[in-house]
Amino acid sequence: MPSLASRCLLLALLVLSLASPAVAQPATDPAFDAAFASFTKARRGDSAQLDAAVTAFQATPGNPAMKPLYSAYLGSAYTLQGKAAWMPWNKMKYTDKGLDAI
Repeated sequence: MPSLASRCLLLALLVLSLASPAVAQPATDPAFDAAFASFTKARRGDSAQLDAAVTAFQATPGNPAMKPLYSAYLGSAYTLQGKAAWMPWNKMKYTDKGLDAI
């Protein structure tokens, strides 16, 4: 089981990579665009969008080649839920779930 320090480092790298404007976003999938819009709002602090982002990324993508991308963003959305959680055990539960999905 990875240590807490390695998990924090992985999470920090993930957040930095998602904040980069060079993140590849397919412009041809409207379902992904809607899910990504909810995720972006949640990432900017709108915690009401977290459940919408998780639900949208849980949906099976129309293009099977995009499944890894949906899975990575789903994991990121779970880690955002961990950030927004109040109880420490919920923080760890969502963060672990997110890292597992990634």
